[in-house]
Amino acid sequence: MNLENFGNFLTLDEKHSFIKKYFKEFYTKDFKLFASKDKHYRTRAELSFYHENDTLFYAMFDPKNKKKYIIEYLDFADEKICAFMPKLLEYLRQDNKLKEKLFGVEFLTTKQELSVTLLYHKNIEDIKSNLENLSNNLHINLIARSKGKKLIFKTENLRQTLNIQGRKIFYEFN
Repeated sequence: MNLENFGNFLTLDEKHSFIKKYFKEFYTKDFKLFASKDKHYRTRAELSFYHENDTLFYAMFDPKNKKKYIIEYLDFADEKICAFMPKLLEYLRQDNKLKEKLFGVEFLTTKQELSVTLLYHKNIEDIKSNLENLSNNLHINLIARSKGKKLIFKTENLRQTLNIQGRKIFYEFN
């Protein structure tokens, strides 16, 4: 089975045809395929931080030429991520210890929860109380990481509940 082009579909019909063809030896019945939403369909987002004139911006960098793009909004990201991004940025801009040597952020959501991971190029033990205040004040699960260290505030596990054919399925991941 060649999955070289798996995921590179233009339409839902193309995806349906592909799955039916390549999985026919495993499953021959018809199946339902559901379209994703046009916006807010990603439950995970990773961004860099760009520091300029003592302030902070979300950014992405082109890997080919290193050109930076300031990011204000991610319409593909889950609504919880979109709503939280400006709150986090404003909080970080007000705390010099938190924004110093901060280089990245990862957002992860479920239907119920949001987790934020901040990535640093410094000893995060030195800002532990600031990170704890951030977690408490913004009511989030927070993870801070730097080389060889990880601090967890609240929890690193997220819970998800799915309703599948009338059954509730609970799972937890990190």
